[in-house]
Amino acid sequence: MVKRQYSGNARGIVKGIGIVNLVYAFGDDYHPIDYRVYAPDADGKTKNDHFREMLRLAFEEKRIQAQTILFDNRYASSENIKYIHRLVKLFITALKENRLISLSKEQGYIFQTERLHSFRHTGTTDPPTLGPPLCS
Repeated sequence: MVKRQYSGNARGIVKGIGIVNLVYAFGDDYHPIDYRVYAPDADGKTKNDHFREMLRLAFEEKRIQAQTILFDNRYASSENIKYIHRLVKLFITALKENRLISLSKEQGYIFQTERLHSFRHTGTTDPPTLGPPLCS
């Protein structure tokens, strides 16, 4: 299970056990909800598989009442974002500049993330409709 992996704390490659965790935050309080050992050779699961499974358990079985999910951009895959959309939750994450997004299903994928960033900071006159974003 010990393998070489990137550590943000060490700002480099270290030997360690990969952990995927889910934490509930409310104000200054933080509560661990779930965690998984990332061992794809043992269970065949990706970090994204663990992410979706932990979210499902948090909302369906543990009845966590959070409405917004904050996550690292490594989990910002189309499949994960669509899963969060089906949960009728909001999310906060970073997206790659080459992503196309839509703020409504009817509009289709029309905004590039760079343009959306520009919209939020310059107040352009063509605002998108509100709603949980979809990504592709």
